Amino acid sequence: MQVFGRLTVDSVEGSKVHCTCACGTKRIVSIYSLRSGNTRSCGCLARERTASMGRGNKTHGMKKTRTYKAWESMRRRCFNPRAVNYENYGGRSITVCDAWSRFENFLADMGECPDGLTLERNNTNGNYEPGNCRWATPVEQTRNRRITATIEIDGRTRVLGEVCAERGVSAHLVHCRLRSGWPVNDRLFMPSLRTSLGA
Repeated sequence: MQVFGRLTVDSVEGSKVHCTCACGTKRIVSIYSLRSGNTRSCGCLARERTASMGRGNKTHGMKKTRTYKAWESMRRRCFNPRAVNYENYGGRSITVCDAWSRFENFLADMGECPDGLTLERNNTNGNYEPGNCRWATPVEQTRNRRITATIEIDGRTRVLGEVCAERGVSAHLVHCRLRSGWPVNDRLFMPSLRTSLGA
């Protein structure tokens, strides 16, 4: 029997984990969120925290946090036709599960967003819902894009964003250089003059 925070694992189905919280509530959470420690309860921990801060039934008090902004951005690109990238989300019928129409439910399932990570779907053709979402690094997001730029380097095909992250240079800069006809060599991954001068 595995226990993560207040959650006890009942069964595992692919990337979805059926759990029972110490408070008795049943939850289905992402295996990634569980293993990383992002999800440690059914949401009762978050509710207890906000209650202890005197916000109890008033508001979650998290509108300025990375987590709230991720939730808000997720809903905007799925439901607002005027949003940037709507065509890649709502325009493709990607939607958000009913439970996540409330931020508190999203927070309970996903936990707070760790620094440096962003919201990612495991299946890029799937919806935003428990079991298909996790907090991911920029490199992990690059690997998971429907169309990912690749590059032939050192005798093998690599994801461009991954190589750029390893070398500490902007993937956008390298991509522009490739489109301009630069050959694939060490010079391709030089920092921009602006960066090297500290501008």
